[in-house]
Amino acid sequence: MADQPIPDVSDADVVRVIHRDYPPAQHEAVSQMLGRINDPRVKLSVLKLAEGNQEMIADLVRQAKEDYRDILASAEYSACMTEGFSLFKRPDEIQKKVIDQDWEQYKRWLDAR
Repeated sequence: MADQPIPDVSDADVVRVIHRDYPPAQHEAVSQMLGRINDPRVKLSVLKLAEGNQEMIADLVRQAKEDYRDILASAEYSACMTEGFSLFKRPDEIQKKVIDQDWEQYKRWLDAR
């Protein structure tokens, strides 16, 4: 079974993504909503899933507070989530391909300017 990479992110990444994805008038409100979450990785997952839509953040934060793993998995491992647990019954090279696709799309999103 192939290992899924785990992003090494910080609060600085959260601030950068807020400034990238939201207009200045929304920065404070978005930051306040995310303030209910301590982990920058979970905060970034909420931002990724919200896709720049401030109205989605409150619900995603609520979901993250209930079970952050669902938010992380959906944001970081979307292709794996689509495949489901059956992915890990498939050959290692197929697993690696799907995991690599997820990692590349997450890095592209995180590193976008």
